Amino acid sequence: MTLTSLTIRRILFIGFAVTALMLSGCASDIDDLDRWDEVRLYQEAKGAMARGEFQTAIRRLETLNARYPFDDYAIQGQLDLMYAYFKSMRMEDVISTAQRFARLNPTHPKVDYALYMQGLADFDLNKSFLQRWFPRDPSEYELPVLERSFNAFAELVRRFPDSEYAPDGERRMIYLRNQLAEACMSRATWYVRREAWLSAAQRAQQCIQRYNGAPAVEKALGIMANSYEKLDMPQLASATRNRTSQTAPTSK
Repeated sequence: MTLTSLTIRRILFIGFAVTALMLSGCASDIDDLDRWDEVRLYQEAKGAMARGEFQTAIRRLETLNARYPFDDYAIQGQLDLMYAYFKSMRMEDVISTAQRFARLNPTHPKVDYALYMQGLADFDLNKSFLQRWFPRDPSEYELPVLERSFNAFAELVRRFPDSEYAPDGERRMIYLRNQLAEACMSRATWYVRREAWLSAAQRAQQCIQRYNGAPAVEKALGIMANSYEKLDMPQLASATRNRTSQTAPTSK
């Protein structure tokens, strides 16, 4: 009984000691931050990032940005902060920082990076831990988030076609376009199941207009043609089927 009590006391002592050391370290870090100038803050943040200590880097970069918002080190620090937020899975912070950077520094040579990080953060925003292991149907994604990502990459490619980030942005645009088209088509299919033919035709047409080039377009044309037949519109149905034959892949 005495041995058990002694053991518990030792465990509690060790726990208190570790906690005290952690709190002391945090307090020491805060005290250091108060004494550092913009150069030291940036250098220490870069060192923390190189070691993979992104929470420490974020704390130092946020201090730099708050204390010297218009300094060159702070402007560069905002770019590093986007990356540190991204590595820490703080996607909303990546987006807000990237948007702010692009708005306040429209002629900065790294605006392309800000647009890329904004698109990348929105791209990953829907991917929770469980979704990475159990992917859901693309039609269940939040469309506004996917559209924001698509628009950010589209602006990147349009404004900075020679950017080193443009090729990856373009690849992600194609992927997003296809996912958005599938999500759009799931709604058209929903109308078909309920025999709401006018709504099905309208939704399918919307998918074609918005996401031209996506594989789902061929299916959209089929739904349009079938819907027009159900609505007793043979001319529109025939014209739509002609479009379907023109867009269908030819076999060699």
